[in-house]
Amino acid sequence: MSSIAFALAAILLSHSSTGYADPDGATLVDKWQRRAGWRDLFDGKTLDGWLGHGTMQPPGAGWMVEGGCLIHTSGGGDLVFAETFANFELEFEWQVEAGGNSGLKYRVATPEGSRGPQRMLGLEYQVLDDAGHVDGRAPLHRAGALYDLVPSTGGEPAMAGVFHRARIVADGDHLEHWLDGVRVVQVDRGGVDWMGSLDASKFRESTDFGAARPGLIGLQDHGDMARFRNIRLRDLDSLPGERVDLFDGVSLTGWTVLGDAIYEPDEGAILGRIGGGGQSFLITERTLADFILEVDVKTELPGNSGIQVRSHVNEKGRLYGYQIEIDSLERAWSGGLYDEGRRGWLDDLSDDGYARTAFRYQEWNHYRIECVGPTIRAWVNGIQTADFVDEADSEGVIGLQVHSGDNTRVRWRNLRLQDLGRSK
Repeated sequence: MSSIAFALAAILLSHSSTGYADPDGATLVDKWQRRAGWRDLFDGKTLDGWLGHGTMQPPGAGWMVEGGCLIHTSGGGDLVFAETFANFELEFEWQVEAGGNSGLKYRVATPEGSRGPQRMLGLEYQVLDDAGHVDGRAPLHRAGALYDLVPSTGGEPAMAGVFHRARIVADGDHLEHWLDGVRVVQVDRGGVDWMGSLDASKFRESTDFGAARPGLIGLQDHGDMARFRNIRLRDLDSLPGERVDLFDGVSLTGWTVLGDAIYEPDEGAILGRIGGGGQSFLITERTLADFILEVDVKTELPGNSGIQVRSHVNEKGRLYGYQIEIDSLERAWSGGLYDEGRRGWLDDLSDDGYARTAFRYQEWNHYRIECVGPTIRAWVNGIQTADFVDEADSEGVIGLQVHSGDNTRVRWRNLRLQDLGRSK
């Protein structure tokens, strides 16, 4: 299939849940998403997989499905997904009524003993109308907070009547909460700050509260109307392949410089800055095929930069291949897909005003890049910016760009990569 045909397939698949199906009924997009570890916890149509907490029976009145949303109306008790997870990424969208209060809990202990109403005890992502509920005045209780333990900071207040995007990362003792593309909670269990917060909370009697062990994921019945949709999870304990440490925070072991820019470890990040002004890259010595890459990026000057994936060095020592853009300029195409040294723009952001709002100049921005099979997808601060299908390269190196010119200074930190191996 040609690049054009593959791109057309991607467009069709993005607008259809049935096109390009395998004999087993799964679409190619379904298969690629599964290979990246994602699975839906809510199908948008039924309550399949969800049970009443304590009863562990199908939920009754109080929970319903309508318009692709899992809705809590009134009563019904807490709701849990039937499987347990310890380490995962969880994404969902939520909405509450005016003055509404709810929450999503995780690493919830499984009910034991007699059946019936029980306290759903676990770490909680707070779901709240910040303006209309009294808890919105308290950082420990406002939307996105790790309830009663770690405050929600840096994001905008959540409003009633609109859907908000949430993301939770629970990876061992490391916990993150994201609200509308902003990381509002970041904490490591067991540290001094954590123990102080635990001692001051209502959970002080449970010293192992929130420990990295399998637990349920639950939606709270707080008496108010709440809507949840697009609930999906990536189980980090079940991903294929291996985790790769690309940067140890103190050295550039495993990397090679192409060009005259200066790359150096600096305060736990990789700092790239202009040298002679030529097009430059810091590339991995390791070649990768399918992978999930997460990295934080900050531009300190308005110059252009990028993250190369599945790229190659030609006989003249020049790097070419796919690039996820880092763009501090007015056009704001950060997260778009460019083919460096070859075809130019493949998936820019000229027709996507929402994606152009994702990147924040002179602040830390979170990039997630997934290369699985012929698909290349990118998100900036939780907003999807690229979704492309192309067969030109199935493997290659990763590179960090300092663009030619005289005004580029960029930092990369928290490089986390899951090597998924090679697709058939």
